[in-house]
Amino acid sequence: MTRTGIPLLAGFPDGGALPGGGYRFSNSAGLLLPNRGMVGRYDKRHLVPFSESLRLPLLNHFDFGQSDFSAGTEPGYFDQLDVPFGATICFEAIFPGPARELANLGARYLVNLTNDQWFGDSAAPAQHFQMNVLRAIENHMGVARAANTGISGVIDPYGFIRRQTAPFTRQQLVGVVELGSGPTFYDRNGNWILPVAGGVLALVTLTLLGIGRRRRSA
Repeated sequence: MTRTGIPLLAGFPDGGALPGGGYRFSNSAGLLLPNRGMVGRYDKRHLVPFSESLRLPLLNHFDFGQSDFSAGTEPGYFDQLDVPFGATICFEAIFPGPARELANLGARYLVNLTNDQWFGDSAAPAQHFQMNVLRAIENHMGVARAANTGISGVIDPYGFIRRQTAPFTRQQLVGVVELGSGPTFYDRNGNWILPVAGGVLALVTLTLLGIGRRRRSA
């Protein structure tokens, strides 16, 4: 990194001792700059149930093979570069909330880091990757995705996949990540349109059914 002069966003597990005893572990991402080291980090907030943490704290005292991570408290917003960006880790990309929050904070593009090895040779890596297409469209900003076993790729603000790798292949990918122009209508207003649209659809459906019954009875 020092030789190339290129910033690096890397994922890593982290841990440390707590003041009152015990340890805290996290699934994290850190931004490293040449000759400056780590200038920002993000601890994953949405942990995978039964894999990264158990919902009942008492159960985390037993070893079921879970990672026993603790959830972070701050969004993955990085403003140490010329253009601020937002980071999500693993399946956080399936939720619209984290990306929307990052867009409202000022992120101009999104980065998703993930370990998809445990999906194996299945349809899941492709499905996991496609979730990022929705985040690009909702927030109208480019998305860069890095997966240790694929699928990695670049998605433009309209949801078109500009570059992508195949799963379980050794590849290098270079692509341009397009910047968003600012919060979208969805970013500013949230999910209220979904129940409204559902209500309108239900009303139209009931109206059409009523019209159909009257015509048959006539």
